Amino acid sequence: MDKKTGILFSSIVIILLSAMSVSAQPLNSQGVMGPYVDQIIFKVISGENEQVEALLNDEVDIIGDMVDPVFVPQLQEDENIEISATPRNGYGYMVINCEKYPFNITAFRRAAAFALDKHQLCDDLWDIYAKPLDSPVPAQNPFSIEGQLSYNYYTADITRAENLLDAAGFHDIDDDGYREAPNGESFDITIEVAQSSSIGINGGTIFANALQDIQINATSIPTDFYDYLNRLYFHDDFDIVVLGDSFSNFDVSWLADKYSSLSAYEPQKNFPNFRNASYDQWIDQLLHGTSFDEVYEAAIEMQRIFVFECPLIILYNNYQISAYRNDRFEGIVNDAIDGPACWWTNYRVHSQQGSGGIFRWSLPLDIDTFNVFYGQFWYGYDSLNLMYDGLLKHNPEGVYIPWLAESYIIETNADNPTVPDGHTRFTFQIVNNATWSDGTPLTAQDVAFSYNFYREGIGGFLGYDLRDKGWIGYAPTDYTFISEFPSESYWHISTFTKPVVPKHIFQDMDPDNWNTYNPDPNEDQIITSGPFYLSHYENGEYTEFTANPYYFRNPRVLQGNKLQVMPMDGENAGLDLVLENGTFTSSSIGTDSMYLVNKGKSFVLASEHDNITLNWTSREQESPITITDGGTATGDQIHLNATYTTGIAENITMYLMSGLYYQSTKELVIPDSEYDPDNGTIDPSQFSWITIEGIEEDSVVRINCSFTNNDSDFYAWESEIENEYRRTSNNLLGEQMTGDSDEKYGEFQWYWSGSIDIACYCNDSTSGNWSIQVLTGDMLSQFDTGNSVEMNTYWLGRNETCDILIEGFNESGHVFRDQYQNIALNNIFIPEINLLSPVGGEVLDSNHTITWNASSRNVENSMSYQIFVSNDGGLTFQLIADDLDKEEDNLLWQATEWKYSEQYVIKVRVRDRGMESEDITNSTITAGNEALIDKTDPAILGPDTILLSADDTDKIVEWVFIDLNPDYRRIKIDDGNWAQNSVQVQKTTIQFDCEQFSIGMHQISFVFTDIYGNSNELTTSVTISANSPSNPFVDIFSNINPISLTITIVSVGVILVFSRRLYLHRKSGQS
Repeated sequence: MDKKTGILFSSIVIILLSAMSVSAQPLNSQGVMGPYVDQIIFKVISGENEQVEALLNDEVDIIGDMVDPVFVPQLQEDENIEISATPRNGYGYMVINCEKYPFNITAFRRAAAFALDKHQLCDDLWDIYAKPLDSPVPAQNPFSIEGQLSYNYYTADITRAENLLDAAGFHDIDDDGYREAPNGESFDITIEVAQSSSIGINGGTIFANALQDIQINATSIPTDFYDYLNRLYFHDDFDIVVLGDSFSNFDVSWLADKYSSLSAYEPQKNFPNFRNASYDQWIDQLLHGTSFDEVYEAAIEMQRIFVFECPLIILYNNYQISAYRNDRFEGIVNDAIDGPACWWTNYRVHSQQGSGGIFRWSLPLDIDTFNVFYGQFWYGYDSLNLMYDGLLKHNPEGVYIPWLAESYIIETNADNPTVPDGHTRFTFQIVNNATWSDGTPLTAQDVAFSYNFYREGIGGFLGYDLRDKGWIGYAPTDYTFISEFPSESYWHISTFTKPVVPKHIFQDMDPDNWNTYNPDPNEDQIITSGPFYLSHYENGEYTEFTANPYYFRNPRVLQGNKLQVMPMDGENAGLDLVLENGTFTSSSIGTDSMYLVNKGKSFVLASEHDNITLNWTSREQESPITITDGGTATGDQIHLNATYTTGIAENITMYLMSGLYYQSTKELVIPDSEYDPDNGTIDPSQFSWITIEGIEEDSVVRINCSFTNNDSDFYAWESEIENEYRRTSNNLLGEQMTGDSDEKYGEFQWYWSGSIDIACYCNDSTSGNWSIQVLTGDMLSQFDTGNSVEMNTYWLGRNETCDILIEGFNESGHVFRDQYQNIALNNIFIPEINLLSPVGGEVLDSNHTITWNASSRNVENSMSYQIFVSNDGGLTFQLIADDLDKEEDNLLWQATEWKYSEQYVIKVRVRDRGMESEDITNSTITAGNEALIDKTDPAILGPDTILLSADDTDKIVEWVFIDLNPDYRRIKIDDGNWAQNSVQVQKTTIQFDCEQFSIGMHQISFVFTDIYGNSNELTTSVTISANSPSNPFVDIFSNINPISLTITIVSVGVILVFSRRLYLHRKSGQS
């Protein structure tokens, strides 16, 4: 504990994994047990002041947001509140232009780094809430080199800096007090900092003074952030600028893409224009190594070079503050990414008396959807993570651990010759004791369904990394899932944290309709598998989650009613996801939007097409056909011809715009003088609004705005988002269209179908107008001199409905413009495919070669094939081959590696230029290996040891039995006879009241067997201590036949009333 501040600073434990090309071992089961509390409640409390007051007043147990340090003194006064400082997974840094002389000299950059006192900078900028950092990978990341080098840049070393400059030829030749470059020329440095960031301004001044200390003429100048960010994006001129970065995980593959020599020429990459051959030599190993050790070595060596070369001077790693109560609960986990307000806290937190209780959060915003398919891209993702599981999970240190996966292996062709050369195959063995909340076992079939569902769904968030050509995923058996990628890389592992959803619930849903799933949390039964289930929701007030009593890691089942909370290694770590004001954000400005900026102001379109005619021809339609708004052109290689008809044209340009093109002009709204748009929920009356309708999902929306006043800012929200949830901080454009510039542009990815509300805020209270141009999709252009221009639309690459804009200058120098809307261009023909074998009805007792033939009318066709297998009669399909070349017409299906089934269906799909067709077997086929039907032992979830005292009032013990094909169960108590009953339900529960036991030690034994002979055993030892008068049944218990004891056997969700005898309860579908 820091005596000065009373703030707990987390220590970081770095855990290095062994090579992942061998089986990953399951984590100690004690360390990942949970949950321990009865309920988690997320209360909606919007203001920072209000959240702090709620914590102080014991209305919540933890603040779900990072806490502003200004509240720390107030919180420290309460002894029941713990304050934690979590290192941010990010940093502030200086970018040095390595392409510009003399900054391209390594000695200069290193001297600049040695001249800066980072300790002083941290103290001046952040007080106690930051620490120095040298590596571009934050220290808490397992791949970081921080602290491993023989030197650092933490403390100013002026002598070393001056020696470096002297040796490199930087001398003060003219005695003006500043060094000249080695070529004898004078130079000065401009350090640009964001004018909106006090941190940036102060940091720039400190760095400029440090350079002055080593006789370098440097000045710090506050600048519009987006002005210099745009120059960085496109590698325009700068000297040094201040930025910040934050990361959402510990993946460091970006070291390759972001700072390679080749990326120095790419927009939005390699801001310092850093080029280093030694650095580049490690890129292939970092990207394509398949073990932790390989990529770790590459990452370390790349950082070693990077820190020495100093293309960036990393300044600080600041802390994020969290606060929670310590008077009732313990087990708060300081997660390395999210800090204490994290998933692991919900999972591990427990009452100081053991278990139970309600753990209460404050959240500034309500959970806006219960649709799991939105993935991590919406506000409620962390809370819904409580309801679903993935194959892998990040542990509190950010390292991947098996979760639904019991174990897994990673293989390449070097490990296993059946893996195609250049591919990476992951084989997962799934736990056999996980179930869905309706009692259905969770299997690899659910995993395969989920991943194929995500891949097939157009625009789905969770499928973005599965749509690369060549990915496949399938479950040959009920507890084996195989996923294969068309490249070798350790980093594919990040794919397997996706939530697994129940196949039997979503198998009838079209994957393209993923965004229409909108369950009512209080009316609809949401089938989940996670440690908590959604139990109640009050819109705008709170969301309640209740512990899943049958969770496969639930300690109450595995340890019994006398819980011992087992510690988990490395519970203290931490970082943040928050950017400080004025630093770099992941906004994107593409070349198309830049082009729109240069097109000028808004204009009026012709409505009758009086000046321009538009015709089309194709290879099959040689005579021109006139087309107008809403028209259709169908043919092979459609050529559009636009002709200016009312005079002589100097030039003419045709723009083909897929998606949407919109423009309008609106009057500015003068806001109230005291109104601050950045303070809380926006007031819509203070803005001027435009709604853009009909934007298709998975579009890039590009917006360009101009205005007649001096300063206006622009924001965008999805129209369906209610105003009470709208803030400038959560608008779709971020800060791209704020700041000081005459015209503003921005873009964002749009993942839904629907409308967008765009708001203009007048900053200077000056009357006038604002104009907007919105473009989604692609834009092709064709220029020609004279009156006509022609474009071959085949190179659009797909069938598309487009708007066509034609503009140019006539001989008088006047502009002419016209726009044709909703022109359907059908260039691409649907390819055809026929499945030749199998056709249906076959009984296959060995591996089988699937054959097909296909054809396409498209010129220079690029046909490729996908092969799918269904094991449920064609209800759902799993992808076993993708991106097969158009020259291929067969695939060997390794059917003997799949479980035996009479319900197999084969499907083949051909794709060409965005068009596709399919063919499937006309009936089911029988195939597979009968030995693989079910080789998995049944699961018994129950405690090994129970310790009770005679005066305990609750002596109920519970066991859960899970199997896909159950047969019978045998039960024995102490030395009594075995009792047996048949089991017909895949998940059943037995409860036993130990009240009937005498003082001493007893044993309850189970044998659980399925119809294929797989079996499992469990013996639970129960000790009753003599802390109270003997049990009244003590005298007769030893002679009682176990069949007369009170054991209650129930299926999931059915709790029976206890009686004084054992009985077997049976009704429809239950045992």
